[in-house]
Amino acid sequence: MDTGAGWQGKLSMMNIDTKEIFQSDPIADLYQEHTGRSGII
Repeated sequence: MDTGAGWQGKLSMMNIDTKEIFQSDPIADLYQEHTGRSGII
């Protein structure tokens, strides 16, 4: 699932059998030194 991890969002995944969704903390919180794609327009 695309939930914007490359744009400072969260990394998400889903168990397709149970439809349970898991999400990380926002990428900016986990990798503060990484700007991701925030500088691209």
